[in-house]
Amino acid sequence: MSSRQIVTSGDMPKRRKPRPTAAPRGAPKKNNPQPAAAAHGEAQRRDPRLDFDKLSDSVGLTMREAADILGLSAETLKSWRHAGVGPEVVKYGRAVRITVGALRKLIAGHKAS
Repeated sequence: MSSRQIVTSGDMPKRRKPRPTAAPRGAPKKNNPQPAAAAHGEAQRRDPRLDFDKLSDSVGLTMREAADILGLSAETLKSWRHAGVGPEVVKYGRAVRITVGALRKLIAGHKAS
Protein backbone atom coordinates (compact mmCIF):
# COMPACT_ATOMS: atom_id res chain seq x y z
CA MET A 1 0.00 0.00 0.00
CA SER A 2 1.12 3.50 -0.73
CA SER A 3 1.30 6.39 1.73
CA ARG A 4 -0.11 8.76 -0.83
CA GLN A 5 -3.60 10.10 -0.37
CA ILE A 6 -6.02 10.56 -3.14
CA VAL A 7 -7.33 14.12 -3.29
CA THR A 8 -10.73 14.73 -4.74
CA SER A 9 -12.05 18.07 -5.96
CA GLY A 10 -14.17 18.40 -2.80
CA ASP A 11 -11.03 18.37 -0.67
CA MET A 12 -9.27 21.16 -2.59
CA PRO A 13 -9.32 24.66 -1.08
CA LYS A 14 -11.43 27.13 -3.00
CA ARG A 15 -9.66 29.78 -5.01
CA ARG A 16 -10.24 33.36 -3.97
CA LYS A 17 -11.36 35.89 -6.50
CA PRO A 18 -8.62 38.42 -7.30
CA ARG A 19 -9.05 41.79 -5.61
CA PRO A 20 -9.86 44.68 -7.89
CA THR A 21 -6.89 46.95 -8.34
CA ALA A 22 -7.16 50.50 -7.05
CA ALA A 23 -7.15 53.36 -9.51
CA PRO A 24 -3.90 55.37 -9.55
CA ARG A 25 -3.81 58.56 -7.51
CA GLY A 26 -5.19 61.53 -9.33
CA ALA A 27 -7.37 59.43 -11.63
CA PRO A 28 -11.01 60.50 -11.72
CA LYS A 29 -13.42 58.21 -9.92
CA LYS A 30 -15.97 56.43 -12.06
CA ASN A 31 -19.00 57.85 -10.27
CA ASN A 32 -17.52 61.32 -9.75
CA PRO A 33 -18.89 63.85 -12.30
CA GLN A 34 -16.07 66.34 -11.55
CA PRO A 35 -12.86 66.28 -13.58
CA ALA A 36 -9.69 65.17 -11.77
CA ALA A 37 -8.28 68.72 -11.42
CA ALA A 38 -11.41 70.01 -9.72
CA ALA A 39 -11.53 66.99 -7.42
CA HIS A 40 -8.09 67.83 -6.03
CA GLY A 41 -8.57 71.57 -5.58
CA GLU A 42 -6.46 72.76 -8.50
CA ALA A 43 -9.40 74.41 -10.26
CA GLN A 44 -10.31 76.26 -7.06
CA ARG A 45 -6.80 77.62 -6.50
CA ARG A 46 -6.57 81.26 -7.52
CA ASP A 47 -3.85 82.59 -9.78
CA PRO A 48 -2.24 85.31 -7.60
CA ARG A 49 -0.41 86.89 -10.55
CA LEU A 50 -3.70 88.11 -11.97
CA ASP A 51 -4.78 90.15 -8.95
CA PHE A 52 -1.50 90.88 -7.12
CA ASP A 53 -1.80 94.65 -7.59
CA LYS A 54 -5.37 94.64 -6.26
CA LEU A 55 -4.63 92.65 -3.08
CA SER A 56 -4.34 94.27 0.34
CA ASP A 57 -0.92 94.14 2.03
CA SER A 58 -2.32 92.02 4.86
CA VAL A 59 -3.51 89.15 2.64
CA GLY A 60 -1.59 85.94 3.32
CA LEU A 61 -0.48 83.81 0.39
CA THR A 62 0.65 80.20 0.47
CA MET A 63 4.26 79.38 -0.35
CA ARG A 64 3.17 78.12 -3.77
CA GLU A 65 1.22 81.28 -4.58
CA ALA A 66 4.10 83.51 -3.47
CA ALA A 67 6.53 81.41 -5.50
CA ASP A 68 4.31 81.78 -8.58
CA ILE A 69 4.33 85.56 -8.21
CA LEU A 70 8.11 85.68 -7.83
CA GLY A 71 8.75 83.14 -10.57
CA LEU A 72 10.50 80.78 -8.15
CA SER A 73 9.80 77.34 -6.80
CA ALA A 74 8.16 76.82 -3.44
CA GLU A 75 11.25 74.86 -2.38
CA THR A 76 13.41 77.96 -2.96
CA LEU A 77 11.15 80.00 -0.67
CA LYS A 78 11.29 77.25 1.96
CA SER A 79 15.09 77.18 1.88
CA TRP A 80 15.21 81.00 2.09
CA ARG A 81 12.90 80.87 5.09
CA HIS A 82 15.08 78.34 6.90
CA ALA A 83 18.21 80.37 6.07
CA GLY A 84 16.59 83.54 7.44
CA VAL A 85 16.48 85.42 4.13
CA GLY A 86 13.60 86.26 1.82
CA PRO A 87 10.15 87.58 2.69
CA GLU A 88 8.81 87.59 6.22
CA VAL A 89 6.38 84.80 7.00
CA VAL A 90 3.35 84.63 9.27
CA LYS A 91 2.34 81.37 10.92
CA TYR A 92 -1.28 80.49 11.67
CA GLY A 93 -0.93 77.28 13.67
CA ARG A 94 0.97 75.02 11.28
CA ALA A 95 0.08 77.03 8.17
CA VAL A 96 2.84 79.28 6.85
CA ARG A 97 1.76 82.35 4.90
CA ILE A 98 3.64 85.19 3.21
CA THR A 99 1.84 88.51 3.22
CA VAL A 100 1.44 90.53 0.05
CA GLY A 101 3.13 93.46 1.82
CA ALA A 102 6.22 91.31 2.52
CA LEU A 103 6.35 90.30 -1.14
CA ARG A 104 6.06 93.91 -2.28
CA LYS A 105 8.90 94.87 0.09
CA LEU A 106 11.07 92.05 -1.27
CA ILE A 107 10.37 93.02 -4.89
CA ALA A 108 11.01 96.73 -4.19
CA GLY A 109 14.30 95.87 -2.48
CA HIS A 110 15.49 93.86 -5.46
CA LYS A 111 14.50 96.55 -7.95
CA ALA A 112 16.44 99.20 -6.00
CA SER A 113 19.61 97.08 -5.90
